[in-house]
Amino acid sequence: MIKRPHIAPGSFAAVIRAYIASKEFAALAEGTRVHWARYLHIAQAPDIMGALDVNEIDSGHVFAFIDGMSDRPGAARMALGAIQALAKWATPRRLLPPVPITFGVKAPKLDGGHTPWTEEQIAYAIANCRPHIARVITLAADTGQRLSDIIRMQWSHLREVDGHGGIDVTQQKTGKEIWVPLLEQLRDALDMWQRPSAADQLAFPVLRYIALNYNGMPWATANAVSSLWTGERNLHPPLKGLVMHGLRGAACVRLCRAGINDHQIADFVGMSIPMVARYTRKSQQEKNAIAVLHHLGQGRAKPQREPHSA
Repeated sequence: MIKRPHIAPGSFAAVIRAYIASKEFAALAEGTRVHWARYLHIAQAPDIMGALDVNEIDSGHVFAFIDGMSDRPGAARMALGAIQALAKWATPRRLLPPVPITFGVKAPKLDGGHTPWTEEQIAYAIANCRPHIARVITLAADTGQRLSDIIRMQWSHLREVDGHGGIDVTQQKTGKEIWVPLLEQLRDALDMWQRPSAADQLAFPVLRYIALNYNGMPWATANAVSSLWTGERNLHPPLKGLVMHGLRGAACVRLCRAGINDHQIADFVGMSIPMVARYTRKSQQEKNAIAVLHHLGQGRAKPQREPHSA
């Protein structure tokens, strides 16, 4: 039996362990728990902040920890959010003194959300990745939903509104209930995947889910998809560095380039308008720049000249 390392009472590591074991931490969304626990376990190390007495730790220690991730703004923001939540939980319970340990600590600014995939990358992944991964990519690119919501989609969630097919989604992170219209390419994909009969779904409940893993079972967590994706993308150079969450941005960019405004995109994918704007601003800039060319009468590309014959 593997024993957990000894943690001294009254240390910051003891506070971290208590918070992770709390019912408040357990009530967080699965993705939040996974990411916060990752950075809290790092902070818990004796040579980071874990060995510090709770009466010694201050914002300077937290600043040094966050500043060490300045080259990774996303990670820094996630780590700071975890420590802020821990302090908010621990202070009224007198596990930390009433001194704001994150006062004045700021994470590096993000330039935007995760890099959206290009249409070429999406098409390549669907054509070349393993089928269970390709199906998740298709659903994510065409609905703009988070992985945590993709893996919970069921065939029974498909529903028509005014003659238009769509899928009901209750977003796990926000609790928001939305209906996402099915784009033509997703309707074609769903037809190709062949919906199991009602009798089969009743007899085999796993068949209720649209996306199944490599064992033909429902995905346990969104993190399970992300972990498998890390290994999958390493097999394909065109997909290097891409994260699954980038498909959410790709869906926004796709709609933007089709001429849909940010308010409509926000309703389509169930995302805030400012977040949509973050994903689509580059696409909008490109469209505006091309409009300038048209305004100047230079909107058409010049035909390539025929090579001179010898």
